[in-house]
Amino acid sequence: SGDALKEQWREAVQDLAWRIHPDDLLLIHPYYVANMYAYYAPRVTTDTLPQPQTFPVFAQGDTCGETDPAEIRRCWQRRYEPFFNQAAQGHKRALLLIAPDHARTVDPPKSLAELRAETPAGQPLPTEADRYGWVGLRFQYPQKTWPCGGTGTALIGVEVMCQSFPETFSSQAGLPGTIPQPAIQVDVTFGNELHLRGFSLMPHGGRFQAGGTLPITLYWSATVPPSENYRIFLHLCQDCEQPPVANDDGPPLGGFAPAGLTSTWLPGDPLHDERVVRLPAHLPAGRYMLLLGVYSGDQRLAIVGNAQILSANRLVLGEIEVEAVKR
Repeated sequence: SGDALKEQWREAVQDLAWRIHPDDLLLIHPYYVANMYAYYAPRVTTDTLPQPQTFPVFAQGDTCGETDPAEIRRCWQRRYEPFFNQAAQGHKRALLLIAPDHARTVDPPKSLAELRAETPAGQPLPTEADRYGWVGLRFQYPQKTWPCGGTGTALIGVEVMCQSFPETFSSQAGLPGTIPQPAIQVDVTFGNELHLRGFSLMPHGGRFQAGGTLPITLYWSATVPPSENYRIFLHLCQDCEQPPVANDDGPPLGGFAPAGLTSTWLPGDPLHDERVVRLPAHLPAGRYMLLLGVYSGDQRLAIVGNAQILSANRLVLGEIEVEAVKR
């Protein structure tokens, strides 16, 4: 990158490993840093992570035969769009691992003056130049997608960005995708406000393993306009009257507006929330119970439905078989 600093690739790939699902679209930009992901992925998790998609259409030094910077960018966009559309087809979430200082050598971002010149009349003028170029632009300014968090500028030289598609991505202009559906359907209501339609468990490599993760997608809708911004917890336990051996806790989609704030949900609108329970490396092999609850402050919401319920406010999703670490 030109900076006399060590870029935090291990930390970025670790962040990816703690959030990615096997059916996610994983993008890496620019293409020539993909070897960093390949090197660190097996060193930060016991899971077999998805293969990434890169964009070789951005080749260093390629100007499309143009000399005007604006024409060069338009040429890159024309080349890039078909690649993205093909890669994203049928996916419901995308994650981007980007090294901005490297990406700008093949996918130059726009200057502040260029951004201001393109701003429609009456709209607020940008105050900062673009950092990411065409690929990062989709994640920096999401359109018809739900933001789902990332590392931001917390790491040196590299970032993770996330966006979720309300419908599976369709590459056909003007044609909608499909509403994602759960593999396991349930009919349970929390606090008479949040309806759990079902869930999908999707282990990496077909198994849950200590030192890896337990990826799960929860499928929700609201029965009435929710009165608060609720948080969701997942507990993994054997003796479920004791503290869980592993857990995940937080609002849907990382709490990012709009979909991450339950108070904005409209009755009947479907929503999917990808979550991950981190499995400690020292977790003994065996069968564990997976529990789900919803709460605000110190108050858990009561559960109504034809399902196995513990203490009136913890839903039993089922038993999970965890394997020991394979060396």
